[in-house]
Amino acid sequence: MLLEFPDEVLQQIHRRKSGSEVEAYPIALEAIGALKFDVTHGSMTFISSTPGKIKTPQSLGEPHYTAADGCRVWILKKP
Repeated sequence: MLLEFPDEVLQQIHRRKSGSEVEAYPIALEAIGALKFDVTHGSMTFISSTPGKIKTPQSLGEPHYTAADGCRVWILKKP
């Protein structure tokens, strides 16, 4: 799962002195519920919470989920 915070949301996170990992968790759970993923059998693996930049964001295609605050989520499947 790849989660993108809009700049406004990142500014709010920094003002609250919170961490992006803490803020991403409820959005990830919201996306999992909305997309009806069954994660009870270990079908989702936590890999990293490292901030990063995608060189070609358009290569991701349309997001699978967009939260009310504009955060976008893509589901990346292991080959």
